[in-house]
Amino acid sequence: NLAGITPAMPSSCGMIHAMNQFPERFFDVGIAEQHALTFAAGMAVNGLIPVVNIYSSFLQRGYDQLIHDIVLQKLPVIICIDRAGLVGEDGPTHHGAFDIAFLTCLPDLTVVAPRDASELAAAMQLGIETKQPIAIRYPKGNLTNPHWHTDNLNNCRVELAPKFLNKKGSDQKILLLTTGHASNLAIQAYPLIKELDFHHIHCAMISQLIGDMGQISWSEYKQIITVEDGCIQGGWGQKMANQISTAEFTHLGIPNHFVEHGNNEDDLYPLCGYSPEQIAQAVTQANHKIF
Repeated sequence: NLAGITPAMPSSCGMIHAMNQFPERFFDVGIAEQHALTFAAGMAVNGLIPVVNIYSSFLQRGYDQLIHDIVLQKLPVIICIDRAGLVGEDGPTHHGAFDIAFLTCLPDLTVVAPRDASELAAAMQLGIETKQPIAIRYPKGNLTNPHWHTDNLNNCRVELAPKFLNKKGSDQKILLLTTGHASNLAIQAYPLIKELDFHHIHCAMISQLIGDMGQISWSEYKQIITVEDGCIQGGWGQKMANQISTAEFTHLGIPNHFVEHGNNEDDLYPLCGYSPEQIAQAVTQANHKIF
């Protein structure tokens, strides 16, 4: 009962393989994003589990249908959001800058930002099992850690829990808090800050509230740096800061202006202020404030 829909993006989103193998269950509806989402809602009402494969910037065109036809009715639709975050040479029309901001404000929508293939697979399995609307955002390009096994998918909720990626001590005052592909950029910063004392937590489930994020003692941290591959204004970092009043926050992400085209690593991450080097610089500055 799994079906797929894409609005004219079968090859670039990767759905073409499923369309070729299961032509009766996977559909390209053409450049009609609104119809793709309403079509998915109709499928869900009739007992199917539709997967909508769509670019982040093109999901904006179907926002009304997403809210009223899918999320309001709590229908089990899986939205696979390709091209989330900066998309390099594809440019201003394709940068997926705003989806975290406009998705995490919706009630009853689970939003996941996996950092690798195993978390992506776990998010897909979660969407199939929970039978509620879920949005999964991931960047353009190849995934890191591409090898995963279906045996691990039964632990999908554990896989998507917040996790320490770099834990040095139990009394640290600095927290690097990242999600999605930004977590990979933060890991690339490790060699530059390996002598500093800080904690790094990766959060895949970005629609969670602070109280749902396990046994994390937020009051221990005096400096918290959030990094996301999305807009700072109204984004995940600011939402986290609204719930934690005990720390001083620094937010790294896409600034509040449209971003030009260019190479992500060489041009756009440095331009927007969250390259690995700039993440390392933010941790260094936080360390100077405390110690």
